[in-house]
Amino acid sequence: MGMVTCDADNGAGERTRRVLVVDDEPMVATAVAEYLEAVADALEVVHTTAPTTALERLDGSFDCVVTDYEMPQLDGLTLIDRAETDAAFVVFSGVDDESVAQQARDRGAIFVSKGAGTDQYDELATLVCEQVT
Repeated sequence: MGMVTCDADNGAGERTRRVLVVDDEPMVATAVAEYLEAVADALEVVHTTAPTTALERLDGSFDCVVTDYEMPQLDGLTLIDRAETDAAFVVFSGVDDESVAQQARDRGAIFVSKGAGTDQYDELATLVCEQVT
């Protein structure tokens, strides 16, 4: 597990940045949340397996949302469209489709492919930290 620098100091002292992870696979949601917290001390990570619950929880207290693309009820792009928040979005998906990645970018989100091993988790953590600092 690599160490990711996530400097949350915005000039007013250390501030924990809140991240919401949304993935319909409970093991993935938990693993991503635990990994992000383990590699970046400045992150407080909450997760949910229901995109509709995520919409209800987006009250302005989250700095970043990491969402899967393929989920029941709402896909990750629809979640971005319906979210009423200024939080940054990262689509973390196993879908290897450039059109989905482009649609995410068109919405101002970053797209990261899920893959084998832990490299994608390091990339995800680095991108999340860049979004919240």
